[in-house]
Amino acid sequence: MKVKDPKDHKNPYSGKLCEYSDFVFHEQEVSEKIQSWQAFFQARMGKKPLKMIYEIGCSNANFLLNIAAQNPDIAFIGIDWKFKVLYKGAEKIKKLGLNNIALIRGRASETLRYFKPAEIDEVWIFFPDPWAKKSQIKNRFFQEKELMPLSVALTNGGKLHFKTDHPGYYQWCMSLMGERIEIKAEDYLSQKKSADTSEVQSYRLKQAKVRVTEEVLPEPSLRLQKSYKLVSCTTNYWQESLKNPTLFAKELTLFEKGFVRDGLPIYMFSLEKE
Repeated sequence: MKVKDPKDHKNPYSGKLCEYSDFVFHEQEVSEKIQSWQAFFQARMGKKPLKMIYEIGCSNANFLLNIAAQNPDIAFIGIDWKFKVLYKGAEKIKKLGLNNIALIRGRASETLRYFKPAEIDEVWIFFPDPWAKKSQIKNRFFQEKELMPLSVALTNGGKLHFKTDHPGYYQWCMSLMGERIEIKAEDYLSQKKSADTSEVQSYRLKQAKVRVTEEVLPEPSLRLQKSYKLVSCTTNYWQESLKNPTLFAKELTLFEKGFVRDGLPIYMFSLEKE
């Protein structure tokens, strides 16, 4: 079947992305244009990257922009499904002259369409959609069918870092990795400050009700446990990371800044490819 030209897509930003075709790729193009990500970045950066990092759900790439600017020897690949936000990110990347970032407009589920075995050193999955309703849980990214291909693309000893503000999603992930984590809704109020207004306290209570814990957790996945080792986890990363950071990138995402400001806990864990 003939692959439809991205420029023929009805979204006007599909064609606009072609303005940055030297570092932005539609999912149909990656296998054609990128024979090796290592070679691609070496040509753009003028040197072999020390590390290759892949962010799933990069949105407008603002988070990657800041980190890439501070780490010019490391290569970053961001993927997102939305045309407009990627275009906005591409504009900034071009303006700043950052040759260590590439973007993919596509589905994260197509991992092995984009990467060859052992091509990525780290994967970042920060604040993905929790698909919180029972009927939506099947759409969560953290499950065998998505993570097994990622394990193929990761180097031996490569890391997968995951952050979420949703306790139920965190419990879900931990359960798949063989860990049962108890989280109480009251934890959202544990960061309450004496100077908080009644409106702020009411907001936190509302957030506690929205971000519910899971009633039914999945059985542990033996396949995931054979492929990945759980190396760290925390139910309050934004506080603990100040003392003992587990990510080399100390930047906060846009979502994270809001959660930190409001005193809401951030759940984080890291896996290592076995």
